[in-house]
Amino acid sequence: MVDTTSLAGILAASKATPTPTKAATLTQAEIDAATAKVVAAGGKSTDRANRLPGETAAEANARITAAYKAQAQPELTVEGKAAGATIEFVRTGAGGVGTYKEVFPMGAAIPDTRTTNYGNVYDKNGNLVSGTGLKTGTGGKTVIATVVNSDGSSTVSYSDGTSTIIPKTVVTVNPPVVVTNPPPGGDTTGKPTTNIDVIKAGLRALGFTSAILDSSTSFLNSLIGEQLDMDNVLEVFLNNRDYTLKSGVKLTSPFYTEYGFLNEGLVVPKSANELFNAVEGYKEVIDKYSLSKKYLDKESLKLYTKNNVTAKDLAERANIATLKSVNQDPAYVEALQKLGYIATAADLKDFFMDPKIGQEQLNINRTTGAFAAEAIRRAQSGIQFNSERFKAISQTMVEKGVSETEAATLAAQGFENIAAQLGTTTKLSGIYENQRAATMGQVQSELEKEEFSGLESERRKRLKAQEEAAFKGTAGTTSGSLRGSNVLGLI
Repeated sequence: MVDTTSLAGILAASKATPTPTKAATLTQAEIDAATAKVVAAGGKSTDRANRLPGETAAEANARITAAYKAQAQPELTVEGKAAGATIEFVRTGAGGVGTYKEVFPMGAAIPDTRTTNYGNVYDKNGNLVSGTGLKTGTGGKTVIATVVNSDGSSTVSYSDGTSTIIPKTVVTVNPPVVVTNPPPGGDTTGKPTTNIDVIKAGLRALGFTSAILDSSTSFLNSLIGEQLDMDNVLEVFLNNRDYTLKSGVKLTSPFYTEYGFLNEGLVVPKSANELFNAVEGYKEVIDKYSLSKKYLDKESLKLYTKNNVTAKDLAERANIATLKSVNQDPAYVEALQKLGYIATAADLKDFFMDPKIGQEQLNINRTTGAFAAEAIRRAQSGIQFNSERFKAISQTMVEKGVSETEAATLAAQGFENIAAQLGTTTKLSGIYENQRAATMGQVQSELEKEEFSGLESERRKRLKAQEEAAFKGTAGTTSGSLRGSNVLGLI
């Protein structure tokens, strides 16, 4: 007799018995425990961390899928029973992930709230709102008490003196992917079938567009022709580069060609959904702002993905790139050139859209550009450009949470103050310090520290004291005197 009461029995019945390699390293109890842990966490067979030692991807998929299907089934609701609904295993993602849902017949009205005779309440999408999700009464027995245990399970006591422990139910809140297998009008023998329309419906419900699905029809049909079940078809299509047919012909997954290749070289691979949504999002942004298609070539897409640039991030980049290009600020463009970020004004869009630059570094570069532009605006006042210093000041600003706009405002105020003191301080240094007199560049560097860090230089202290002594306490009353230290003290 086939054991259908334990996970081991279910796995055996589904021909997913662990290989000798696994059995040699893990006991059945350990296999059951490891599998139960994956299901409790909502894990996928496509995650290598969820495989057992020596287990292939197909074996892991079969084992974990069987475990999801071995979950306790909820009861039909009162409303569902009246409408002719059935309890079906519904896939909620690739890698075997799924749960049991109440599926209403096509065209039947689904109430906002569904209830059962045992106190379970579900929402319109079949998600458990309250209750255990299980039947709490059987046969002639009645439930006397239900106690929720610390591990999430429930101990149910019956009127005949018996009790049972009901495991915690894993409830998914993802939209259900309702799969009919066999499909209507198809095989009615009860044997498992894999149907291209069913697979496409499942993938479409997960968010994939008709364009990628239609272009993949031939590939998917080839997998079906190899007698692969739905789980393995999805596994190969979404998570593998190639598949070799029994005939020896090697096929490349269309999904890999369009999206999956982006995982190449990533330390932490992204899911199929993440890759698909990222690429489609990038395409929308480039089309919306009529930008060069070079930002959508494979190398650019890989770099955007590697640098974790989201479609939202790219949209912000594209928006500011367009605005800056249309309303070019000569000082800003010159600053980017002197900082080494661009070669000519024609490179302005590339500065913002560069896929090699991640969001964090781009934020620093943009802040530096805004800061340096204010120095260039005051070049006629003697302010000199120093790329190294400006980059260091700007990076410290970013680290302290100063925004690009705030940095520009602070730089404008700071360089105004520096310009007002630069000539006077340099002149007094020549008068009082003789051979040790500072150059205008040295004085500017010291004034920058005062304005942006609140650090008054030793030179300024000496000059102030010497000036006060020379004018016998009348410092600050002549046009050549030093003002007191302002200073912004920003960083």
